[in-house]
Amino acid sequence: MNIKDSVLNPILTLHSPNKTLLAILSNNTIKLAYEIVKKLTLNDVTTLTFKIPFDNTVISYDSAEMLVKFENDYYIIKTVELSDDSARTLIITCESEFTELKGIKCQVLDLIGKSPQELFDAIMSSPKNVTLTGLYKFSGTDITDTYRAVQTEDEVSVFENLLTMCQKFNCWMEFSTDSDGQKWIYFRKNAINNGKFLKKGQGLKSLDITYDSTGIFTRMYGYGANDTDTGNPINIISVNPTGKAFIEDTSWFIKMGMTQDEIYATPRCVQETDYTGNDITDK
Repeated sequence: MNIKDSVLNPILTLHSPNKTLLAILSNNTIKLAYEIVKKLTLNDVTTLTFKIPFDNTVISYDSAEMLVKFENDYYIIKTVELSDDSARTLIITCESEFTELKGIKCQVLDLIGKSPQELFDAIMSSPKNVTLTGLYKFSGTDITDTYRAVQTEDEVSVFENLLTMCQKFNCWMEFSTDSDGQKWIYFRKNAINNGKFLKKGQGLKSLDITYDSTGIFTRMYGYGANDTDTGNPINIISVNPTGKAFIEDTSWFIKMGMTQDEIYATPRCVQETDYTGNDITDK
């Protein structure tokens, strides 16, 4: 279920990955971006789409992972699509900065008899190599029943654990950012009527060229066949010169002007994934 807003006379600005202002895309006088649509999907991140002339000087095919700011929220440019009509426009699709939680892995959880805030705090403090504590805060809840459990057998993402929490309480997440840049998550159980309309699907037409950064990861954990002694998957720590369980490539964000310290301090730039090859053994 989606909530779709067409935004009139918005203030949209383009920023580098470290949030340096680069250009104004739309305000009361500048109309470089148009047909701006913000879509909220139940228990998923908000998306922002807009069109911009093909011959503009600020957004191109290399703009994936740059940021667009609308209201207090930053949105990450994920796809740059060239339309297949005669107008030759670029269609830009952005995902809320909260999407970074999908690429950050948690340790295995065994949380029993916890309140919504206790579960939230435990999930946010459980990532293996990324610090989220303080970056995301519990905004509250209208849940009146008390305690639930979240238990996992595998290391899954922060977002997946939050979704499990929502399933246990039969609620959904609402994401927001205040004027100081603090990110908040509210857990709502009871719907409110705010005058928006609901719509399933978008009916978007196909496009002929897509530049997509939705698969960008900077850390990959490597696993092989199960160790004959321990029964656990073999990792790469012993053969990795860094002594880490992952290999890392931050060159995309360095190319976009970020320092290594800025990258490590920005969770959306430290996205994690796994690679398992059963042909990799300890022999």
